[in-house]
Amino acid sequence: MQCLAHAPGRWGAGRRLRYDRTSLWSHERVGLVPIRCQATIPMPKPRSRQKPAKPDPLKEWAMILFESLGFGMLAILIALSVVLLAVGLYVQVIWPLTDWDLVNVSLEPYQSLVSTVLLSIFAFGSGLGFWFVSGAAWKR
Repeated sequence: MQCLAHAPGRWGAGRRLRYDRTSLWSHERVGLVPIRCQATIPMPKPRSRQKPAKPDPLKEWAMILFESLGFGMLAILIALSVVLLAVGLYVQVIWPLTDWDLVNVSLEPYQSLVSTVLLSIFAFGSGLGFWFVSGAAWKR
């Protein structure tokens, strides 16, 4: 005996299914009967071969630039992580052994140097990202 129904859930939503009551055993106390589901799915129509449209060059270069700047931000994040690791090691190892807490050290004279180093790291990371993302790294 066969019957037609709409399939529930996301896998068969809106498709007509045929149920055959000969397989898939169910729980007898609930009163369900064994059924087998055979989905009838329409075959897709073949499409004609067309050339894909050329992407907009401005959009392509904007995406490459955006991804390159992401590489630069990742380089800054890695550099700050290294500094945080160095400070953590100093606090855990050197400070308890020597009691040298750097009270007399001022970082104000190094402010322009730190800014230059951070900008250089960002520029290097962005350049490296542009080299990878644009495909220049993979050309011979």
